[in-house]
Amino acid sequence: RLEPEGPKAGDTKVNAKDGQKYAWIPPGRFTMGCSPGDSECYSDEKPSHPVTISRGYWLGQTPVTVGAWKRYRAASGAAALQAKDNEGRKLNEAGGNDSLPAVAMTHEEAGSFCAWVGGRLPTEGEWEYAARAGTAGARYGDLDAVAWYGDNSGRTRIDSAEIRKSDPRNYQQRLFENGNGPKAVGLKRKNDWNLYD
Repeated sequence: RLEPEGPKAGDTKVNAKDGQKYAWIPPGRFTMGCSPGDSECYSDEKPSHPVTISRGYWLGQTPVTVGAWKRYRAASGAAALQAKDNEGRKLNEAGGNDSLPAVAMTHEEAGSFCAWVGGRLPTEGEWEYAARAGTAGARYGDLDAVAWYGDNSGRTRIDSAEIRKSDPRNYQQRLFENGNGPKAVGLKRKNDWNLYD
């Protein structure tokens, strides 16, 4: 008798509660921490060490969206997330786009959301394993192709590291003036296990 096959790495399904897609992350083994040649490695990422993920799990294909958070709020009575940041940039529901990532939530709020959808927050090891998707490098592709960050998320390209170094007092204000801020999820290249951002 043949056993039914389970999901394969990167298979996706929609969670009816939050309306988001979740990707299957298979069990496996990886080296957690600094990758060889990583020039941006922090001391808390050392020493690299082997980690075994003994059971597969479902992980949100993108960060939690504003739309998913609104569904959660409607069902649970949870409070709205922060509406603006220190520069006055509109966040979360105030941003007017349900495809934006929900930001500025506490660990407890994130955990409550995960419990509501029938899951839990991933461990640090599970998150890094899924983000790497079998790659050993620091990233699964060119940074501009896979992520929004200070240099590429505003109206014009900037050198955010140089601004942070040369003008740290005005760093946030300069990014704000350039239009840097949250972008809709899933616009960049996904990894080999169908995870974005």
